[in-house]
Amino acid sequence: MSNQSQTQNQTQTTTDNVINDEFLQWWIDNAGVGEYDPSKGFYRTDAMSDYDYRIGKNLHTGYQNKLNLEQEYLNAQEELQKQTAQAQAQSYAEMMLMQKYLPELLNVQGYSGNVGMTENAVLGLNRNYNNSLNSIQGNYQSTLNDLTSDYNANRLSIDNSVASQNSSIYDLLTAQKEQEQLEWYNNLQSNIADMMLEDDANYDDINAYLEKYKDKISQSQYEMLQDNIEFQGNKLEKENQAQDYEGFLNGQNSITTQDGKEILIGSNSDALTVRQLTDYLKTINDSMLFEVINTPAQELQKLGYTGLSDKNIKNGTTIEIQIKVNNSQVSMPITYIDGNWYRVQYL
Repeated sequence: MSNQSQTQNQTQTTTDNVINDEFLQWWIDNAGVGEYDPSKGFYRTDAMSDYDYRIGKNLHTGYQNKLNLEQEYLNAQEELQKQTAQAQAQSYAEMMLMQKYLPELLNVQGYSGNVGMTENAVLGLNRNYNNSLNSIQGNYQSTLNDLTSDYNANRLSIDNSVASQNSSIYDLLTAQKEQEQLEWYNNLQSNIADMMLEDDANYDDINAYLEKYKDKISQSQYEMLQDNIEFQGNKLEKENQAQDYEGFLNGQNSITTQDGKEILIGSNSDALTVRQLTDYLKTINDSMLFEVINTPAQELQKLGYTGLSDKNIKNGTTIEIQIKVNNSQVSMPITYIDGNWYRVQYL
């Protein structure tokens, strides 16, 4: 393969590398307008975020720098080829000139008509010409290698600079985003706290408020606020339940059983069936704020009965149910009369 063919192939390969640059693929993936149009240059499209725009602009700068570098490399190759061709032509011209005046030179030296001497002289001229061409070719290849080495080093330098700048852009925007998210988080946290302090606080509305601005904060920040809302909501619910059950324990209110039935306890003389009493105690126990320490069945067994449904229980039988409320303990006395249980109060 000739030197010129080798150079053309190498030039084509280099050009392909620039054409397949990272920026062009980035543009297709992020600009949302198809392939990059050099006549329009780089511009921000509707599909680009702030981060996309800065990264794309940096990649485009690197792309343009590599195109310029590519053109310089091609120009240097073209100039090298031109100089090499001129040197080859000059060497050829010198050989032809020497061949033209070779007979006269041999005649002056007294070798006119000497066939052997003439042949040796011609061979010497050809040998010198070939040596000259080899030297020219060697110089061409050495210079081309230097140009290619410099080109590759400069291209790598551009790629490294682009990568470093991309990293800096990412770090900067990440820091800005985190700061913005922190500011939003603090504001949301403060506003949610104020909403919770309202007398008519509606936790559905508070959750809806958080959902409205969830994209302004990180996922972890969103989950922390969500957990806090749920915690405070449960806490308020338990406090309300505590107030209700304090009333239940004093015979002043009502409870709702697990099956949705409401049991009225208007006074200590109201009767509770076995089923109602069982549901009532179960509801108290399930509230998680109260704990039934001893069951009616346990207390009745101490008196020799099998449980609440024992038909042998005598009227007037009284037992005390101990209920743990927070860190204190409440006694709830109940008395059996004709198949029902009545809450009583010691006088």
